[in-house]
Amino acid sequence: MEKKFNRTTAALKAPIFLSCLFFTLLASIPATAVDEHVWLHVEGKYIKKSPVCTDPNGIWMGCGLAHRTNGPEPLAWQKNKVDWIASRKNINVVRISMENMDDFPDSQVYISTFLAPVINWYKEKKIYTIIDSHYYMHNNTLWSGPFWDLSNPSTNYLRWRNDWVDVAAYFKDEPWVAGYELCNEPVVRTGDGGTIAKCRDIYKDAISRVRAVDNKHIFFVGNANWSHLENHKDCWETGLPASDTTRTPATGRLCLLSMNTRNARNYTPAPAGL
Repeated sequence: MEKKFNRTTAALKAPIFLSCLFFTLLASIPATAVDEHVWLHVEGKYIKKSPVCTDPNGIWMGCGLAHRTNGPEPLAWQKNKVDWIASRKNINVVRISMENMDDFPDSQVYISTFLAPVINWYKEKKIYTIIDSHYYMHNNTLWSGPFWDLSNPSTNYLRWRNDWVDVAAYFKDEPWVAGYELCNEPVVRTGDGGTIAKCRDIYKDAISRVRAVDNKHIFFVGNANWSHLENHKDCWETGLPASDTTRTPATGRLCLLSMNTRNARNYTPAPAGL
């Protein structure tokens, strides 16, 4: 009777032991987020794919259009834009350009009633988005008025800077957001008080604030002359000491944005780290 009891007990314990062993081994396997394979990052001169996708660390090439909003528009209009853009051939990224933040009372309304729904619709279609703040570092929606000043920030400048922190905090874990284009085309004009150094300092300050809440997304960074390719060195290399961190890829995840506002726009990643 004793032997029978022991055999029965052992038979009952075996599956329990195996179950415990299975769950222990399962727990030891690093968890991978559902969309971990979607993340993009910067290595040297290239935007690279995720190391856990089917093309590990392969060079990523974007083909896309711009999603513009120039004023208050019904959300249904935004959905129609998404559907039309997504129907174009080979589209894999969309630049969401925003130049009317004053139409929204604050960043939370801007995010909840426009940005989040639009990004989610593109995500459903497996299309990346780049969030573009379509401004010029001036106290005006265009390029007139005084240039922004880090040491004496205007209301307009503070709204731009604070909105970026809120946007980054909201989307920090969203890999379908390819990155942040911090300011479309800063431009220093005669008599506006702007300088290349002021432009660079405003970028660096904004980047440090965003990095405090989001260390994953790529920055698309321009320069002080319409973000034109020919002027990147003037803004980010000329006159800077070799020790300046803006010259090196040490901290990664930065992509310099190059564009020609008179012709086709070309995204040309360059080695730099902020």
